[in-house]
Amino acid sequence: MVEEIRFGLIGCGNQGRLLGRCLRDIEEARMVAVADINEGSAKKGLEETGADRYYTDYSDLLKDGDVEAVIVAVPHSLLARVSIEAAESGKHVFVEKPMGVNGREGQMVVDACRKSGVKLMVGYCLRYDETVRKMKRLIDNGAVGEVCLVTALRETPTAKWAKWLFDPKMGGGILLYLGSHLIDEVLWVVGSEAERVYGELNLHPEYGIDETVSFTIRFKNKVLAGLNLSARTIRRIHRVSVIGPEGTVISDPFQGILEAHSRNAEEYSYPTLVKVGENLGRTYVLELEEFVKAVKEDREPLITGEDGLKVLKVIDAVFESSRRGEPVTLT
Repeated sequence: MVEEIRFGLIGCGNQGRLLGRCLRDIEEARMVAVADINEGSAKKGLEETGADRYYTDYSDLLKDGDVEAVIVAVPHSLLARVSIEAAESGKHVFVEKPMGVNGREGQMVVDACRKSGVKLMVGYCLRYDETVRKMKRLIDNGAVGEVCLVTALRETPTAKWAKWLFDPKMGGGILLYLGSHLIDEVLWVVGSEAERVYGELNLHPEYGIDETVSFTIRFKNKVLAGLNLSARTIRRIHRVSVIGPEGTVISDPFQGILEAHSRNAEEYSYPTLVKVGENLGRTYVLELEEFVKAVKEDREPLITGEDGLKVLKVIDAVFESSRRGEPVTLT
């Protein structure tokens, strides 16, 4: 009989329930409890995840001795607090991105998990998208030579956003919500530390959240990156281009398409469009599988708390740069 890791879900909104349903596809894991302050949401989470019981206070779930690990899927402003309490309760922590609303919170989560000796993984699911992973493999194998420039674009209209994403006090806004995905992908592909950031942003006229953001990152290995985000749009797009003297690779996970042109890879000696196939739904299962394996094998997951912290430090720098009107050097 397969030994299962017993999970609890904290936060039964759309994303939490999605992750809970995905956990059902993993043989070595089982949801035993869910929690949400809204009893209706908790009951819905119970039904969809196949859990044994529900709580309306997550503190009661953390006291549940059957729960070994938790999935934390609450509004951004609560992610750090809940994750820290989970770690202090001895639970392994899978936390939805961005792990907190700033670098200070992120560091507190990392420190709490390290002190308690529990595993911590941040849910940057796009690293498990096959289009993005294929791009990463091509870059690592020298398809573009030495990377010199990365450009990244994310557009998503607000029509389907949860209400709390329009509240600055809840950690709303496009930079934390979707920019965190884009930043993590760029950091992962470049493979160097961010050194300097310059950013500008525009706020939503009614809600005061950041809705359009443009910023540059200079990396310690001299790579330059330009990232642009907007919720003031009618289309949904996520595209990253990686450019070097030997070629260019462009990933579009929403379309499941990869574009490549390389002097170092014969199959891409001419501009080539590859239909990888959209597999965004599968990414959630794959990231949870990795977390389960990390817990069972007593090792660090492939996406660590430190990775999440690097993203939050860049986000901090974008906000600070926009306020000051000048570049910010990361320390």
